[in-house]
Amino acid sequence: MDCRKFIELTKNNIGDVCIFGAGDYGSTWCFELLKDAGFNIVCYIDNFKTSGICNGLPIYPLQYLIQHKELFVFVSTRGNAEKEILGELIENGIENYYCFESDYAPVELAIYINQLGDEKLIGKFPSVMDDEIYLKIRFKYRMGYALDLKSPQTFNEKLNWLKLYDRNPVYITLVDKCAVKDYVSNIIGPEYVVPLYGVWSGFEDIDFTKMPNRFVLKCSHNCGDVIVCKDKTTFDIESAKVKLEKALNNNAFWPDREWPYRYVKPFIIAEKYIEPRENVLDVYKFFCFHGEPFLLQVIQNDKTKNESIDYYDINWNYLDLHQNYPNSLKPLDKPAKFQSM
Repeated sequence: MDCRKFIELTKNNIGDVCIFGAGDYGSTWCFELLKDAGFNIVCYIDNFKTSGICNGLPIYPLQYLIQHKELFVFVSTRGNAEKEILGELIENGIENYYCFESDYAPVELAIYINQLGDEKLIGKFPSVMDDEIYLKIRFKYRMGYALDLKSPQTFNEKLNWLKLYDRNPVYITLVDKCAVKDYVSNIIGPEYVVPLYGVWSGFEDIDFTKMPNRFVLKCSHNCGDVIVCKDKTTFDIESAKVKLEKALNNNAFWPDREWPYRYVKPFIIAEKYIEPRENVLDVYKFFCFHGEPFLLQVIQNDKTKNESIDYYDINWNYLDLHQNYPNSLKPLDKPAKFQSM
């Protein structure tokens, strides 16, 4: 998302606007952002929903837009559909449009506005800056039903309630990949913590001559940006630098509004590389309720194209639960050290 261009558009009188795409994204994030910005939204354009109402506005086919080229168009679809729409606009001589590009647009806009530090501008965009409003819109977009914070019933509703109202300060330590090591060591022992080789505030501070041949680099304040070095002689230092320096400037708070991440100081950390063994599962996650383990999530081939996720109860009975990754092809054997885990 070109955040600067979007803010510039809000300051100019561009007249009536329409939203191209009356789907989940167009009816939630795009609509709320444009409403916050004060644009006069007059209709939706959609290639499939060519009639009806969305957010109280009429839905028209592309032909309507061709006949009303004075309308400024905000494109609110993603992937191949987005490319097709942009092609249609160009083909029909429609030049006044802005593309949100992805469903990360609200996150990117929130980060951009926050960095500007303009309190007036921050107050103008409650749909991306206010935690409760943001979570309600995001929930409706992702889950398809409204988030009830007054009387949450589903697991997902309760998770979002916790994000807003459970402010235990220890959570800041728990989400910090560096600080949590001492926390865990003091409770159950250092043997359950992956050994730490070093901590640095910047990539240039790392002395790779003092590192072992195999190691893992990551940041203390986010997830996903993990770099594995299996052989230091062939390690791509420049690629690692680009990825980690970018990660240092990202705050994991903004996409999901998990407040503890906002207060974690970003560092680069190096850990021992643990060699995966055959038939050992990649990730076990125990879900605890009121301090007691209740069910288990098992992730195989984590962060690969073959990733699968399964669920078991605390007696290792397979549960018919699904999420945004496929289940494995067959139930797994109970781990030998399950009780210890």
